[in-house]
Amino acid sequence: MATPVTQYQTRLAHWRTVLETEDKRYGQISDLRMWVVIIGLGLAWWDLPYAAIAAFAFVVLMVIHSRVDERRIAARRGIAYFDRGLARLDGHWAGAGPTGERFLDPNHVFAADLDLFGRGSLFQLVSTARTSAGEDVLASWFLHPASREDVVDRQNAVRELAPQVDLRETAALAGEDIHANWRLRPVEPFPAWAIPASWTVTLAALIAAIGWIAGLWTSSPFLSVALIALLMTWLLRRQILDGMSALDSSSRELDLLVRLLHHLEERTFESTLLQRLRATVAGSSKQVAYLKKLVTLSDTGRNQYLMPVMIPLLWNVHVAHAMYRWQRQHARDVDAWMRALAEFEALCSLSCYAFENPGHAYPELIAEPLFEARDLGHPLLPARQCVRNDVDFGGSTRLIIVSGSNMSGKSTMLRAIGLNVVLAWAGSSVRATSLKLGRFAVGASLRTADSIQDGKSRFYAEITRLKQVTDLTTGDIPVLFLLDELLSGTNSHDRRIGAQGILKALIDRGAIGLVTTHDLALATIADVAEGTIRNVHFEDHVEGGEIRFDYKMRPGVVTRSNALELMRAVGLLPAAATRD
Repeated sequence: MATPVTQYQTRLAHWRTVLETEDKRYGQISDLRMWVVIIGLGLAWWDLPYAAIAAFAFVVLMVIHSRVDERRIAARRGIAYFDRGLARLDGHWAGAGPTGERFLDPNHVFAADLDLFGRGSLFQLVSTARTSAGEDVLASWFLHPASREDVVDRQNAVRELAPQVDLRETAALAGEDIHANWRLRPVEPFPAWAIPASWTVTLAALIAAIGWIAGLWTSSPFLSVALIALLMTWLLRRQILDGMSALDSSSRELDLLVRLLHHLEERTFESTLLQRLRATVAGSSKQVAYLKKLVTLSDTGRNQYLMPVMIPLLWNVHVAHAMYRWQRQHARDVDAWMRALAEFEALCSLSCYAFENPGHAYPELIAEPLFEARDLGHPLLPARQCVRNDVDFGGSTRLIIVSGSNMSGKSTMLRAIGLNVVLAWAGSSVRATSLKLGRFAVGASLRTADSIQDGKSRFYAEITRLKQVTDLTTGDIPVLFLLDELLSGTNSHDRRIGAQGILKALIDRGAIGLVTTHDLALATIADVAEGTIRNVHFEDHVEGGEIRFDYKMRPGVVTRSNALELMRAVGLLPAAATRD
């Protein structure tokens, strides 16, 4: 089977060829239209009836021109989709695609610390959703671990969808993204007399207009009916206003929804979850297509140049009533359709991630609070730069203390663990050759900072976060804590006593986790922990006057520091400074 890179390159080349061909055809038709206009003007001067032939030809060319333009737009979408896919595969994806910053809560117990949202985040890497509803579902999966049964269903769906590049390509070509939530507003009911009366007035207006045009009578009957129609429009103004503005979407957005719903309807699936989603949206694309027509008619009714015709015909009354009837019949269905479509989009995002990372494993989900990983790597690092490590804790080992020099990989390891836990319990594959883990409530303190606006120091912000992490232990789900440079904002005496107390409280409450430190005094608590605490470390070495890192985790406590070497490397200390 072709690799993801090969498949994407082949499809990208196809769409570039299509765009080149359609661009050339578009220019040729533009030139032809111009000549048809010139010839039509000549025919009109020579003999007016012959100009109708040119007019007909012009209309035909307009239709062809529009279809060619649609193919050009689709080709551009295809190019953009596979360009972004290749950028992800090459590790240059940061900055392209939705960041999900609207989901970022600075007070969340792990989202900011693990780079879940924002530029270069997990969300930006994984999300391929076309609607904001799809983005909402994916974000909620990242933030809230599901039950084991739900995650297994998602895994089966992701496995089925992963190789279906055609499916995701078709969705990418469907139309522009929708970043506003699609919903219906309540509509004022029409009084019982309104619809029979409106059809009577409309019929009377048509008869009066035909008779006036045919010369059977004067304009008086038509003007009289128009006045009655104007009065009815005023009486039903609330219903018209509600009906015409009942939908927070344009016809363009509805067109994308129709295509995406039809895209889900027409597929056949084997996994239980995908079958359920397909059954939920059965028939929905036809109903939304009808609603799209009503929105188009509603837009027509707002055209001020057509008002002299629209008012006597009570156009807006009929459209608003059609919107009311549609909402009365399908208001409950809309939420179900959108939830199913949003969930399908989230699954497609995870399946795309799985397809583009064939070396990733699907985790084994267990009931015990355990984490056993082989070749675990950070999901946001390019594959060629990612150094993987085996990581095991839980069971008898409740805490791992990670020591090491600056920039050696300690914080990266904590984020690798946290992000892979998030991916696992969202239903995704993970960057590891194998991963066995329990369901955790993750708590992290890796990126605390002071806040002038809130009047908080870095130390206060850190202990506030640590209180949040500790409070998680009162819940029903075991806690996985990831703490970077614990209590680094205070003196070594208070740090050691405070850190020991916090870690003991977390362990006594059934939590497991990792903590990094530069203070080797903290590493000594493993000596009195009777095997429940283990020390590991990352090393570095100086080579050719430069500090080198291998980012491999080793057992035991680190034996050297590189702080002075780093200060010399940036010129902060002279080379002759003491090396004691």
